[in-house]
Order: sequence, then C-alpha cells, then structure tokens
Amino acid sequence: MSLFDLSQQVSPWTAPFLNRVESRRHALQSPLFIDDLLSLASVPISYPPTSPDEFHALYDAIQDSPTFETVKRDSLVYYLLKAWGDEREKDFARMRTLPEAYRIVTDGYWAMDSGDVDVSRHATLRQRTQ
Repeated sequence: MSLFDLSQQVSPWTAPFLNRVESRRHALQSPLFIDDLLSLASVPISYPPTSPDEFHALYDAIQDSPTFETVKRDSLVYYLLKAWGDEREKDFARMRTLPEAYRIVTDGYWAMDSGDVDVSRHATLRQRTQ
C-alpha cells in the first residue's frame, strides 16, 4: 500500500467525506483548524482536495511552504493522511520521525475538525490559537 494511494477504490475524498467537511464548517460557523494551519503555512490551496490532482497540488504547496519548517509541514501531511481512516498516518509519522507532541496536537485538530470533540470546546480552543 502506498501512503498516497489515490486510486478510486481508496481515495478518501468521496462526496460524503466532502459533505461532512462542509457541514462541520457550517456547524462551527468558522474555518476548521486545518484551514487556519494551511493559511499560516502560506498554502494557497483549500482543504479538502477533491481529486488526485488537487491532492498533489496541496501536497506540493505544503512541501513548498515558506513559513513552516519540516516538522510542521510533516504535521500537515500527517493530518491529510488521517482522511484514509486506516492509520497510514502512523507509518508516515514513523518514517518521518514526527515527534509525539506534534502527532498528539494534530490528532486533536483532526478530532475537533471532524466532530469527534464537542463543538463548544472547538470554539474555545480556536480562540486560544489566534
């Protein structure tokens, strides 16, 4: 299995996934953490990608970020890999030796963005990061 396998059978960015992301933005009435992080990284491409070409453009833009050092860029890629739901992000973290603190924070952002954590908690934490 390739970490970045984007074949139709395994691409995570299906219509239901894309709808859930937009529903979360609407429910929160604000951008997701990933939106803010991509903005801070000066990545001009929106999340989530809707095609393999968009994924590759997003990945390349993250890698070319002029404002994020390697560990932060790797954290963004780790976040993207979580969309597959098969723990491939853990293999990536091991290969890139992503520090545990960065994995924990990124897992928290993913949980809040995906609705695994209470929305009011998301809003409180979001205010602290701005």
